[in-house]
Amino acid sequence: MNESLYEYYQGLPTATLLILSRKPQDYTPEAFDVILGILNQRQIGEGDLQQVDVHFQGIEVKKQRVEAKKVKISDFISDFFRPKNGMTAERWLPVAVVLLGLSYLITLANDWRTLFSKYFFPLNIIDIIYIPITIVLLLTKRKWGWIFLYAYMLFSFLENLDFIYHWMFEWHFWSRVPVTGTLTALFFQLLFVLFLWRDDIAGYCKVTPRAKRYTAAFAVILAVLCILVIPYL
Repeated sequence: MNESLYEYYQGLPTATLLILSRKPQDYTPEAFDVILGILNQRQIGEGDLQQVDVHFQGIEVKKQRVEAKKVKISDFISDFFRPKNGMTAERWLPVAVVLLGLSYLITLANDWRTLFSKYFFPLNIIDIIYIPITIVLLLTKRKWGWIFLYAYMLFSFLENLDFIYHWMFEWHFWSRVPVTGTLTALFFQLLFVLFLWRDDIAGYCKVTPRAKRYTAAFAVILAVLCILVIPYL
């Protein structure tokens, strides 16, 4: 018997040893034999057994809470793209608008130093005005609100996708160019693109399937021009 193991486990309370004895996979065979040997030498009281029950009940409660959260998140994402009864545009669109507004305010707060720079001023003014106007149009159920937002999100998604492509294959992974923010933006832009394309969301804003296709085509063509053509002019 390993004396150091015996001394260590001998110093633990009986309830703790009982808990350890229920998890043989966590210990080496030698250590587990030492635990069982010490338990055989001790008198196990009712209080020890109650402590063990309370311990495992607590673990089970935590597991149930985690599983419940997983189910809620899974249902939320599933309903986001495949709405069930009651999952209407009236419920989801205001949530999307709030998220868009928060993202806009955070971007504004982070980039306020460059807002009035000579180089970025025209683009920033467009960006500053574009999102608030789009939000107002969406809340008033105007089709141009959907068109503006979808074109903006798809265009931004393709631009960020191009940025990630260059980072991966031209700047290499060891480049110090930060990409965490871009990856996060890419994820949420993709969510918006898929969400806005839903028939019930587009229909809520009175956008026809034909208008959806034209908007997507316009955003893709504009992104391709900005990515592949304009830099080489």
